[in-house]
Amino acid sequence: MKNTSGFKHSLYADFLLLYKCIYYEYSIKKTCQLIGKNRSTIYRILHKFIKVIKGTPFKDQKKHRHCLYLKDCIRKEGFKSCPLDCSAFKQYQCSKLLSWPYVCNGCENIGRCRKEKHIFDPEYALGVIRNNEKESKRIPKISIRKLNAFDRFISPLIKAGISIEAIYQAYPSEFPVSIRTVRNWINEGYLTAKRSDLINTLSRPYVSKAYKYVPSTTRNPLMRASRTYEDYLRFVSENPGHNVVQLDTVHGKKGDKKCIFTIYDVTSKTQLGILIEHFTAAEVKGKVNEIRSLIGDDGYFKIFKVILADNGPEFDELYNLEIDDETGEKWAHVFFTRPYRSGDKGACERNHEFFRYILAKGKTMNELNQEDLDLYFSMINSYPRKSLSGKCPIDILDEIYGKDFHQKLRLKKLPLKEINFKIRRK
Repeated sequence: MKNTSGFKHSLYADFLLLYKCIYYEYSIKKTCQLIGKNRSTIYRILHKFIKVIKGTPFKDQKKHRHCLYLKDCIRKEGFKSCPLDCSAFKQYQCSKLLSWPYVCNGCENIGRCRKEKHIFDPEYALGVIRNNEKESKRIPKISIRKLNAFDRFISPLIKAGISIEAIYQAYPSEFPVSIRTVRNWINEGYLTAKRSDLINTLSRPYVSKAYKYVPSTTRNPLMRASRTYEDYLRFVSENPGHNVVQLDTVHGKKGDKKCIFTIYDVTSKTQLGILIEHFTAAEVKGKVNEIRSLIGDDGYFKIFKVILADNGPEFDELYNLEIDDETGEKWAHVFFTRPYRSGDKGACERNHEFFRYILAKGKTMNELNQEDLDLYFSMINSYPRKSLSGKCPIDILDEIYGKDFHQKLRLKKLPLKEINFKIRRK
């Protein structure tokens, strides 16, 4: 099994595949063959990364409601005679958890069951790995003896008003770690010197970072199976002729009802901005279908051949775009980036900087309308690029898909004198 102490995205693909095998009720033998792991390894994965949901108590909140011997006690002595501090109490565990798949996923009684539940969730497992890695970075990686020796050396100097940077310049060989790590050790209380002893410390109190599992926004991990970023790289290398589009969303001020759904064509570097108001998967899917009606099936099937999106909830229904509703044929391929890796679609993210010249981060988008976005992205796509030999994305778009194709996308080619990235909304 791969090392789980680090943030291993390849392990996430194994989690998704294991989730899929459990969902479709594959046997343990077939699961081992698909994942390439033996039974003991799969059991350790399920045991280590399981999400335990405590049983729902009844109205009287009695502990013995979850006792393994509850029925026998009621039969012999009656329910009211069962004490809360009974020494024979043993937590009830469902018999289904004692055999494959050792979890409650797919159980037909999961909605009605009041007992403790064991759920395998790939997003939760990935969060556990990530948080364990972050937590491990907070703990000094040197022995207690070396840490104490370093503390005796540096703490008196810091208390004398000498900065950590000045100490490092004078005694670089005495530092077992970087200056930033030393500062973190002081903040976390691993050294005798306090944060208030630092000569250039801020007056506000230091708040230690609490590393918590933050669940991914996706609602259905099953759709990510066989659509991971590794699958995307493998597919693109085997099918180099397919066009790729990257999908993302741009948000404004916190609490805004509106946001922007962007579509970036990798080949032409053209990016569209579409206003969405409800931030739902159904709305995003509907906007893609609107693009199809604008450019026609021929252009749509050429552009949307390979779709790469992040893990937000607004993209939960993209996999439905793989199949043509009329013919039932699979003509597109949808993939998702690795969690917490915006660089997997870096071209799309980089192109957002043009829009941020117009509307900076933190500014509200509630006053925007689609006509505004059409103008803004017409300017962005009319801007010449060095990477395109001085041409603009609209020029490349028309060369590939036909003359004046950009007009079907509600874009206008603007002369350089009419491009103004200093427009600011009031």
